[in-house]
Amino acid sequence: MASNRSTLLKKLYRCLDAGRNFKRYAPQSPPAPAGPHHKLAIVDLITNLGDKVMVFPLLDALRRENPDLEINFFTQGAGRLVKIHPAIDHLYVMEAPQKRGLFTNVPTLVRIVLWWWTHWRHLRFHTVVVLRGGVEPHRSHHLAWLIGGKNRIAYSPELEPERPEFQYDVAPLFTSLITTIRAVHEVNRGAEVLQLAGLLKGPVQIGDTVDSIVTIAHSVSNQDYRKSLDLDQKPYAIVALGASVPRRAWPVESFAKLAIQELVSRHLTVVLIGAAETAHLAVEFKAYVGKGVLDLTGRTDFEQLVGLCGGASCFLGNDSGPAHIAGACGVPTLVITAFAETGLKSHHASPNRSHPVGPRVAVVQPEKQMEPCTTECITPEAHCIKQISVEKCAATLTRLLEGDGSRHALSREEDPPARVDKCSLQKLI
Repeated sequence: MASNRSTLLKKLYRCLDAGRNFKRYAPQSPPAPAGPHHKLAIVDLITNLGDKVMVFPLLDALRRENPDLEINFFTQGAGRLVKIHPAIDHLYVMEAPQKRGLFTNVPTLVRIVLWWWTHWRHLRFHTVVVLRGGVEPHRSHHLAWLIGGKNRIAYSPELEPERPEFQYDVAPLFTSLITTIRAVHEVNRGAEVLQLAGLLKGPVQIGDTVDSIVTIAHSVSNQDYRKSLDLDQKPYAIVALGASVPRRAWPVESFAKLAIQELVSRHLTVVLIGAAETAHLAVEFKAYVGKGVLDLTGRTDFEQLVGLCGGASCFLGNDSGPAHIAGACGVPTLVITAFAETGLKSHHASPNRSHPVGPRVAVVQPEKQMEPCTTECITPEAHCIKQISVEKCAATLTRLLEGDGSRHALSREEDPPARVDKCSLQKLI
């Protein structure tokens, strides 16, 4: 009986999620009236740190090309850190429900509608965009419809067919969609959306440092912060042991061996960073490496994290947010990932889609997925990533540290995709 009820509820939620149905029953704010400044709303409910860092080069480009544009950003979770970017005029954050609050057990879509109705329905915009280059499970597309605007532009989730569970048929919610894959990396997919919106003239270079991140890294407050840690006059390396999910975490013992072989031997101070929940990994790492490790796990805010990464001689870590910060600062950055070299480059888990931007980034991958994994690693614990040897990482890191960082180990978009044309979009109204 309970199982049947659960199945019926899932079917009901799926029906309510479908864009063609949502458009019929969901309210919507009217567009902003004509005025001296164009009002843009960027909707990005993804909660991961790395995804937010990839927004920074797009914000840099937006402000360079549109000095008078009013940029509004709608987000949740780690998205609040975007407020530090000088291009943001207004930041709107959807707060997480309280553990015992009214919205604790409310479905995600219902919570979004209620939050919009309570806090944001009075807002007016000319253009609304979702920058994510494919499926977005947090339902940013639905919030974009609620926010309104005269033009709503996004990248079609149907271009990411490997995630059918998050296909919500959102096309009817938008006035224009990118419907042909031209760019691989998330930053260039977001740039395509902004080109289609008439807000960027061309693609964004993903092989360059990110000006806004570099500025934060070398601010006076971060110079003072590094000095307070006695890191201002000594070379150091950042090691980030954490990952968003366990299967993306390279073994701590392997990190320790690599650090001893390639960092300690170069007289680099090893600095550990990460969220408080990775403290046990730091303890294990220090047990292998011994003295001389500065453990800042759980002790940094976003601005300090940028300052640490930006001042480092190199960075080692899993596919996680801090790697994106280090890469954007131009720091030699080695990222270890569970996605195989033989995998589809446009796959949502592929580092070709989401590797850190920057001129000196290398990604080390296993040659192929291990059974039972096929297109990506699907096990709950570390599995495919364990195939990566310390020797392979050491060789790649050596090339980075000795200056061979202009050509990345990862196959990347050396030349950005061409400007968006009419063949790559679908006009819906």
